[in-house]
Amino acid sequence: MKPNKQKIIDSIVLEIESGKSYSETLAVNGDKWQLSERTFDRYWKKANEAYSVILADRKKIFDFQTTQNYIDAVERGLMTKYEKLRLLEDIMTGKKEFEKVFIVHGKKETIMVKADASDVMRAIEIHNRMTGDNEAEKVKTDLADCFWNMRPKKYAGTT
Repeated sequence: MKPNKQKIIDSIVLEIESGKSYSETLAVNGDKWQLSERTFDRYWKKANEAYSVILADRKKIFDFQTTQNYIDAVERGLMTKYEKLRLLEDIMTGKKEFEKVFIVHGKKETIMVKADASDVMRAIEIHNRMTGDNEAEKVKTDLADCFWNMRPKKYAGTT
């Protein structure tokens, strides 16, 4: 492959990466490269193949990083979003028990207790925030109806 040919293909790959189409790339760089349309078609095809390889490599890297992040989270004992939601639901329904520590006559005593009202309310609040239940509903209003209702009303006996 001639170095000139490889430079042209590399610049076409950059154009493809920036989102330009075949015709845009040909219009911008066709005169500069002085290529026939058939030659440009072949270069365009090779550039698309090269870009496909680049995208596949990027996807592999992204998948590896995502997997590595998940492995790190598991190793550190971090909970996923769904595990957190499940725990909050257990607290809200009273299925989860907690260990409370008391000091009685200088000795440490522990008992298992269910969540009290404030814990349940806090769990409901956090659960609603995580699931988006606290978001305001979007209401579409028609201004014509608003102005129509603002007109003064006529009462019996008035003109």
